[in-house]
Amino acid sequence: MGDFFKTLFNRKAPAPLTPVEILLKERGAKYKRQPDGTLVVRRDLDLGFRKLESLPDLSSVVVQGNFSCSYNETLTSLAGAPRRVDGEFRCKSVPLSYVGPDTLSFGTLVTDHGAYKSWEEIPAWLRLDVAGKRALIDSTPAADTARLNDHLAWALRTEDADLAKICIDKGADVNRGGGDPLIIAANRKNLDLAGMLCLAGADIDLAVKTARKKWWDAEDCDYGQLYIADAATHDYYWPIDRWLTENAGALREKVQLYKIQQLQEAKTDLEQRVTALQADAAALEKPLSLDKPKFKPPSA
Repeated sequence: MGDFFKTLFNRKAPAPLTPVEILLKERGAKYKRQPDGTLVVRRDLDLGFRKLESLPDLSSVVVQGNFSCSYNETLTSLAGAPRRVDGEFRCKSVPLSYVGPDTLSFGTLVTDHGAYKSWEEIPAWLRLDVAGKRALIDSTPAADTARLNDHLAWALRTEDADLAKICIDKGADVNRGGGDPLIIAANRKNLDLAGMLCLAGADIDLAVKTARKKWWDAEDCDYGQLYIADAATHDYYWPIDRWLTENAGALREKVQLYKIQQLQEAKTDLEQRVTALQADAAALEKPLSLDKPKFKPPSA
């Protein structure tokens, strides 16, 4: 009896739960802590529909089933993902622009851009952070229009307006494939991106014709790209050609606003230059004379 009470009172209190363990318990995920601190989740772990802007630090977690962070519409990166996911790593309906470090391990990565079995299969654009993407564009020769067009398409898919503008300024074709860039922007219902393309010369009518052609051509129809999920119901889809037609007026107004903004910026820049020149002139001891010096003949 004495040994029993001695053991009872000398027993150490359990270690407090880490934030990750608290999260796992909240999600009803059963896990086992390993001696090295790794938390092994034996089944699935679902973090979908949580309005996440970034993943919690799950780098100490191994998921032996499937992991999902789908339908987090403000999640753009998978940084902080579980160390390993043996099943499917699902991130559908996520505006994914950066997968994360190459230490990410998964059975199959399922995204809106495609499904990938290995890190090498993931498109280079998704494997690079913003600085890496910028370096990739900068290293692409202006004459290599095909690669610039691909960079533009990925920038539009990931809704990165800054990188898309760099591609356009460097010479990417905004009417490639009969208006594919505008179709991609319309697929995301992004008026700002679509307006930027129109300012650069994208043809709305051409994109509408292309969308309608693909719509009726069953062999070429890619429903994931030619339809738009309605934000209110999530189960009704609008044809892209209709979206472009209904927003043609708004897009043209945006183009006019962009042009006015460009003129205002140019005017401000010119005024600043004039002010700087006036300041430089005032600092001179003598004003500069543009008159030609009069010729004086040498004295006899």
